[in-house]
Amino acid sequence: MSKYRRKKQQLLTAFDELFHTFSPSDKINVVKISNARKDVNTMKTIIRSQMLEVKKAQDELEIKRKLLSDVMIERKTHEKLKEKAFEDFQKELKATEAKEIDELVSFTYNN
Repeated sequence: MSKYRRKKQQLLTAFDELFHTFSPSDKINVVKISNARKDVNTMKTIIRSQMLEVKKAQDELEIKRKLLSDVMIERKTHEKLKEKAFEDFQKELKATEAKEIDELVSFTYNN
């Protein structure tokens, strides 16, 4: 991209030099005008090319942003499922412990 900026700056400098070298008494230099016109057309081509590159980059960014969003949603869902499974495990563990305590108490009480 800096290559295009340098070329743009060169073209602008050349244009400024051409513009400031003319005085009302000077004759019109067709070659300089033709070169300036070519430079302007080159500049327009470069600008169009850069606009296309920017559009491609924006499209790619939007695709990546959507992908990231989907991954983040999937990750949160996975974390919630993991938390739910852990909570279920803890409940099951407490129920098992409670059952063992009840059995122990009833065994001790019955004997």
